[in-house]
Amino acid sequence: MNHKGAFVVCDLPYGSGRCLEYLGTNHSIVLREHRCTYKAHNPEKNTLARYRVDGCLLTTGIRCDYVIINANKRTVYFIELKGVDLVHGVRQIAESISQLGAQVSSYNSINARIVLRRVQAPDLKSVEIIKLERRLRKRNGTFLKQARCIEENV
Repeated sequence: MNHKGAFVVCDLPYGSGRCLEYLGTNHSIVLREHRCTYKAHNPEKNTLARYRVDGCLLTTGIRCDYVIINANKRTVYFIELKGVDLVHGVRQIAESISQLGAQVSSYNSINARIVLRRVQAPDLKSVEIIKLERRLRKRNGTFLKQARCIEENV
């Protein structure tokens, strides 16, 4: 439970406490890997939680790097900081959503973000991307990919 009395995440897998890297109301959360940056701004000072997914919440199969949760808005962001393989990043996020789906099913929206070091040309939509976008739309969410940096209000 957070300091405002709302559950941040319920029923995460065993050991999720050690996977919680941040819980608070800071103005922003910044993630960096592989020369890629994701910045989650929190202008409303909502309670945010950042979990390490890869190698912590999930240790088998393919998985994304992080999950950021806005406890007040009840939104979830699956984050992958990737080199150049967009389709593999989409698979990692789709698999993470599948594995953690029951734990985040009560949230208002589920979103996916992939930050690439560079986008390969041509940037064609694969079947995996189309399926992920449809899946996220059903959960009131969005898919966003960009080279080097994504900055957004969460």
